[in-house]
Order: sequence, then C-alpha cells, then structure tokens
Amino acid sequence: MTAEALSLGAPAETGDLAAFWSDYAPALRRRTHYLLTRFAIPACRLDPDDILQSVYEQLLVNWGEIRQPRAYARSRAEVAVLEALRAEQRLGPSLDSLLSQGIEMRDRALGADESLIMAEEEARVTAMLAPAMDELSPQQRRAVELCDEQGRTRVEAASEMGIRPGTVSLHHARAMTKLRAAMLGPALAVLIVGGTVGAVIALIGARLQDYVVVGLFTAAAFAPKALARLHGRRNRRPSRAVVSARSHQRRENRPTSALLNAVDLHVMVFLLALSALKLLTSCLM
Repeated sequence: MTAEALSLGAPAETGDLAAFWSDYAPALRRRTHYLLTRFAIPACRLDPDDILQSVYEQLLVNWGEIRQPRAYARSRAEVAVLEALRAEQRLGPSLDSLLSQGIEMRDRALGADESLIMAEEEARVTAMLAPAMDELSPQQRRAVELCDEQGRTRVEAASEMGIRPGTVSLHHARAMTKLRAAMLGPALAVLIVGGTVGAVIALIGARLQDYVVVGLFTAAAFAPKALARLHGRRNRRPSRAVVSARSHQRRENRPTSALLNAVDLHVMVFLLALSALKLLTSCLM
C-alpha cells in the first residue's frame, strides 16, 4: 500500500495537526533513528530531524486529504530512508565513515543488495500493517514499537512504559494476535475465490485421480513463495558473506517473518483441508 493510497478517502479525524504531531513525532523519530542505524546510513547524509521536518511539511500540505495520519507519516519517513539507502549504495561510503562505524568493507559491499531488498520488504509489510497498527490500543502499539521495531527487551519496554514486564507481554501478545488476523483476512478472501475456482476445475476434470487434486492444492500453497524466492535470487549464487548477512538480517526481522510464516501456515492448512474434504467426498460417494 503506497503513501498516496493511504492519503485518499475522508479527511483525518485525529483533530488538530499540531496535537497529532506532538503526540506521534517522538515515536516516528525513534522509528526513523532505528532504520538509519540498522542500515548504517551516516548522520552526515541523513538525519532523523531532517526526515521529520520533511514529513511534517508534507502533512501540512496534505492534512485535509489524509485519512490515516500515522500510516501516512510513517510511510513518508520510510520512503525517505529507502531513498537514502539507495543513494548510499550508489555513491558508496567513504573509508573513514566505514572505519568509524566499525563496518567491514567487504561485507558491506557484498551485502548491499540484500540490505536494500530487506529494507524494501520491511517497508512493504509495514505499509500493509499500518491500518491494523492504527486500530491497536496505545499500550499495544507502544509494546510492538518497543519490542519489535526497536528490539527492546520486555524489561526495558516495561521501564519505558512505566508498567510491569508481564503487562508488556500481555499487550504485545494481544497486538500480535490482531496483526496476524489483519494479514490473514485478505489471504483468506483470495483463498475463498481460489478455492471456488479450484472446485470448478476439479468438477470439470472429475476424471483426474484424487491424488492429483491433492498435489495441485499442495503446490498452490507453496508456488507463490517459491516463485518469489527464485525472483529474489536473480539467478545468481550468493557468496558466503551474503549468506551470513542474510542470516543476520533474518534474525533482526523475526517479528515480520513470524507474521508472514503464520500466514503461510494458515494458507497451507486451509488448502490441505480442502484436499482432504475432496478425498472424503470421493470416498463417501
């Protein structure tokens, strides 16, 4: 979902722009600082305050047309970070900058494409979840921001929020349940349509053996992800340094991966259930 799409619809109902910015700017700054640090973008090229100033100016111009201010502001900030990351990889950081940040030049050069792909994927998933994030309670949203986006422990998040670690875990668990449901909803809608089409095809090709139908449904569960992986590899074998960087980034991106894996699991179970129902119907007949 693009920022332009988020800005369409009824005007924002969060009240005065100044009040909204006063409430949301600190969280947006923390998120921006986290992304800049994670992808090692030097402060001399892009500063969180510069991004926030740009986002505020865009809010000021488009405030009357924005339906989801949080999602719009967050998306604009992430686009700025992505553009800076692309520029950083195009121009290349200086040796002094690399040494001062403690980054090995070889790993930086080999892992550049993977960092950009991971950043774009995270921005895509974040934009997808933005409306659901707005539906969370303030405490639930804060727990997700601290624990998942900033990598804080439950104890650190509890200290920041002024509550007990157990309460942080409770808010976080409820938030993740809502976010998984938000991601699963569109997938189920697609599956219902796909299942209907599949049923029609199965009826037309009734002479096919049942195990072929099971195979088709199972393949449908894994084909999209397999094609995405093949497309991402770009027909090249990754080096050890890239594999190491990819593994490190996957560990950092566990919350997003957990949500995507949950959707994959539900999709697979749903399709296998359809296949089992087809087999049961055939046996009874």
